[in-house]
Amino acid sequence: MANYEITEVARSWKHTPYKYGGDSNDGIDCSHFVWEVLKASGHPSAPYVTTSAIRYSYAYAGLSGLPSNGDIILFDGHMGIVIDATNQIFIGAQSGGVDAASYSRSSYWGKQKHDFYRYVGP
Repeated sequence: MANYEITEVARSWKHTPYKYGGDSNDGIDCSHFVWEVLKASGHPSAPYVTTSAIRYSYAYAGLSGLPSNGDIILFDGHMGIVIDATNQIFIGAQSGGVDAASYSRSSYWGKQKHDFYRYVGP
């Protein structure tokens, strides 16, 4: 997986407005954001999955260790992409639009249980 490419594509979506069910630069939700980033990063066959379905998908593997840049972070009802594993930063489509936050130190995200997944292919 080209982790650098995934993180750069993810960053290119910054400030895109949030829109539930959205799948474009006019507005996007969290699961479509992850899917669009994977497709644009050289994984055109990556299947679309919702936050509740990723655990059951053959194309995404849960991680038991620390994440790497480009891995997917999954919260209850939300997902994003790790863009700086060293500093524990992810980017995702939140209510204020696509933006980055700390999944360990943020006053909100730092309190949320999360797991990590990696796209492993179809």
